[in-house]
Amino acid sequence: MANEAAQSSPVCTKLLMPDGSKLRVLFKPCRPLSPELSRLLQQDIVRSFGQWSYAAPEHNTLPRPPPLAVAHVLAGERGPDVRMCADPDDASSVAAMEGVHKAQLDGQQAVVVRFEALDKELVLVPVKVKTGKTTYAAAYWGYMVPAHLLSLAAGVMHFSRLMLVFDLDETLLMAHTVDSLAQRIRRVNATR
Repeated sequence: MANEAAQSSPVCTKLLMPDGSKLRVLFKPCRPLSPELSRLLQQDIVRSFGQWSYAAPEHNTLPRPPPLAVAHVLAGERGPDVRMCADPDDASSVAAMEGVHKAQLDGQQAVVVRFEALDKELVLVPVKVKTGKTTYAAAYWGYMVPAHLLSLAAGVMHFSRLMLVFDLDETLLMAHTVDSLAQRIRRVNATR
């Protein structure tokens, strides 16, 4: 019971951003965390691997899928694992995060923290959180997803196509025409 309470309380740490800046942040779990993620978030400094954005092919005019949608689908549509915001007690981190947050929202980017040992990534996607009737705060939703799949999933979503699935079922191997279906119907009726 004490372990669950510890996991649900916010964790304060420093996040090393891709540009080298260190922001004092709060990670708030949305569900019980895995021991590995819990250990990582309790380190003095959490290092980001870099920023991610989907680079759509130039010839394509379809809109790019937003990082929030990509992370949400890759995480099995279960919602974020953690929420992250700047530590409200550190004014410089709040100001720096607001600038980074705005740039990432405009550029449809996300921050990626990679766990090589687990072959997973924590994708921190910028979101606007409503704090009043007309005010918003800079925040991030963090999704644990399999490593190296962000661009692949974004490509599938971008072109609205699924990967090929080979199923050696009769329906896949046999192409039906109107005549062949009529013949099958006659045979079925004849066996009744």
